[in-house]
Amino acid sequence: MRHLNANGFAERRTAAAEAKRQLLAKFASAPKATDPEMQVRLAAREAVAAAREARRAEREALKTAENERLMAEAAAAA
Repeated sequence: MRHLNANGFAERRTAAAEAKRQLLAKFASAPKATDPEMQVRLAAREAVAAAREARRAEREALKTAENERLMAEAAAAA
């Protein structure tokens, strides 16, 4: 079955150009990195990352301390 909308080459080309223009307009209207709202979001994201890294370091320290304790117990038992 053929296409119900028999778009010619010129119509498809026009539609593609319009889609590209809309995409560029959307990109141009996006908030810039210097926008105060974007600065706030970036600061919040960095704070979350720092907290995540602190929790990871704390888990590693606890795991190391537990391993040392188990090694000391094994040495004392031997």
